[in-house]
Amino acid sequence: MRIPGSEVYRAFPELDQFSDAQCREYVHLVRRRRWAWWVLAGLLQIVFALAGMLMLIVAVIVLTHDATNVGGDAVAVVVIVAATLPTGLLVMLTRDFVLRRAIRWQLARVDCHRCRYTLLGMPVVDGSIICPECGFVLELDKYGLTGDDFIAAREE
Repeated sequence: MRIPGSEVYRAFPELDQFSDAQCREYVHLVRRRRWAWWVLAGLLQIVFALAGMLMLIVAVIVLTHDATNVGGDAVAVVVIVAATLPTGLLVMLTRDFVLRRAIRWQLARVDCHRCRYTLLGMPVVDGSIICPECGFVLELDKYGLTGDDFIAAREE
């Protein structure tokens, strides 16, 4: 499990063999390929933020109209925290959820199509990669893939 605040790519053991710079470049590739997911995540974050602001406004209105309440300041703090904390968490978790799904989708694309062995880091030779497990020849052009999809060594 990944430590919150650390790089999301470290949650995937398939990427452990690569440097942080290579992984950051790979995540950038995934973000470019799955741009529609980022649009959806942004829309979800906006909805969550608006819902949080609405809860906060309602809480402030209720608290200001209930001036007879004893301990109103403490209640106000609790209500404000209860309205804003889940919203902030939802916004952050949405980004991480979408990024994890996109990386998982990309990693599934670079498995051998016959035996499911991961082909990450395998060298690209003449526009194809040969699976070391089953010998399947994966022609990159046929599947719309490039050497960057595999964090592959440069073509020989």
